[in-house]
Amino acid sequence: MSSSTDQQFTIPPALPSILKGFARETLRAQPQDIYKFAAQYFTELHSTSSLQTQPGLAGDATANMQADLLQHFLDEDSANVGFLHRPGIVKALHAGTLALSNRQIQLAIANCNEDDEGMIDYHKESVYIAKLVLIAQGTSTQPAAPVMLRGQTKSELEAAMMRACQEADPEDTGVISCQEFKTCMQSPELTLCFKDVNLLLGNVDSVDTVDYKNVIPEAYGLLSARLADELQINEQLTSVQAISKHLLQLMEEQDAQHSGTIPLAQLVTSLQALSQACIGLNNITLACVIGHACSSGSEDVKYDVWAPAAAAMLYSMLNPAAASVRLAAAEEFKGRGESEKKRSANLQALQDCLQGAFQEADKANSGSLPTQSCAMAVLSPATDTLKLTPQASILTLTSAEWQAVPVCSQCTTPNTCVVISCCTCA
Repeated sequence: MSSSTDQQFTIPPALPSILKGFARETLRAQPQDIYKFAAQYFTELHSTSSLQTQPGLAGDATANMQADLLQHFLDEDSANVGFLHRPGIVKALHAGTLALSNRQIQLAIANCNEDDEGMIDYHKESVYIAKLVLIAQGTSTQPAAPVMLRGQTKSELEAAMMRACQEADPEDTGVISCQEFKTCMQSPELTLCFKDVNLLLGNVDSVDTVDYKNVIPEAYGLLSARLADELQINEQLTSVQAISKHLLQLMEEQDAQHSGTIPLAQLVTSLQALSQACIGLNNITLACVIGHACSSGSEDVKYDVWAPAAAAMLYSMLNPAAASVRLAAAEEFKGRGESEKKRSANLQALQDCLQGAFQEADKANSGSLPTQSCAMAVLSPATDTLKLTPQASILTLTSAEWQAVPVCSQCTTPNTCVVISCCTCA
């Protein structure tokens, strides 16, 4: 009679890569308590892989799609390590048996997050990708690319991308590393969100370098389509009311005392995190949204008052339907101006005025001032000719703080201070 030890077992196809993934994370984390670490690791893995759809056909469809995706990822993973570079993910998504549309593939690429080594844990990502491609299948078709994308026209976006990439490519080879490209996409003019960068890199064949002169002409169409899908799929962005509710939730999480107010610095941090996660607004655009928070010049923000106005502004910036109206308004505004030469002279006069006000307030001649001191300086008699409102002054300061690091080499001060030379440049 054979014993139970003689029994033959079939190893599940996913088991080796799951265990290798666990081993990899264990070696990286070097936990003191490996049992506790294992429990946490597999709990998180289960939570990201568990189906949260309604029972029945929807859940079955997601499960079936996840199984199909996982099998194609496993087929690409010849080393059976549980991770793939982005080109491997893209190749698997293009498999004919999956029959995914280009729109579904691009949406999936945008939502695949790399680790520090440029690898994607496809076990963790497969269920989320499955849900996304099924949702995209059931939503309306994508509209044509808008005339403006988050406040920038196609030519403006391409020019900003080109400037950022060429700065990282002084020899003008047209090629930079993937890491350099990621850094470039975070320049003050761009600050693309993680999903935008994922999508652009997903349309690059190499895992190491980016031929940015080929990527940039395609970027506007890709990013416009991704944002249109985000507005349809992300329940937090579908309307002004949804955005306002989400902003309030973010602020309430920061308000441990339930006072109804939070410091301006916390509000800025929360809004930047939201932008980096899924929106991708440049610093000047974010500064405009923040400007509504401090009409009184106060360091504390009543977020229940700020959130609805900020949500309306954000939605108008993101909504493609509003792009044509905003572009027409911008062109009309430009048409009212004087010649470029005179405009430059006016800007120089403005910079000189601000510089004088800040230097007068900087008794120690240190080159930096606390934010509150800057706010007072902007509204001082030295700037009476500017006729700045408190709201405009705080907009100037928040814009300056965010752009400080790229503008000046001196900018190593914490966010509580504003470097004077940067503030006048902004």
